[in-house]
Amino acid sequence: MSATAPCVWATARVANLAWSHCTHPTTVDTIVSGDIQTNGCFECESVAAVLATMRQQRPSLLVDIGGNIGMYTAAAATQGHRVHTYEPVPTNAARIRETLRRNRLEQRVTLYEACLGPAPGWAALGKNATNQGGIRHELVASGADPGADRHLVPVVSLDT
Repeated sequence: MSATAPCVWATARVANLAWSHCTHPTTVDTIVSGDIQTNGCFECESVAAVLATMRQQRPSLLVDIGGNIGMYTAAAATQGHRVHTYEPVPTNAARIRETLRRNRLEQRVTLYEACLGPAPGWAALGKNATNQGGIRHELVASGADPGADRHLVPVVSLDT
């Protein structure tokens, strides 16, 4: 994981599943990483509800839009499902990859480092100092300067 802080490894758990999860230091992600480090999960009830639905509909495919650091992705993959995850923030995508690698889940997950939008193009991502998932994106014209505090990421449409 070059150019980012090393993983803060936490044991994530939900619905009788457990795995090692790569999280951010809480100095840069007080919400998702902080909850996983403290409670073992983020949005515990929602993740459990998604997993319960997926167990009833086999085989299931989860499309995780805005995967953040991969709580839903890792939970579904740990339960044995296929997952397509869209996460445009490089530091978050790196944490998803590390979680998948450590838990040997790479074959179940396809990670797209892109935003979803109405049509292919580019988006400028802003920064949020304390919530790596609280990042807003704004569609921009091809070749536009995203500004000093933002960077460009690809936008893909779900149907492509």
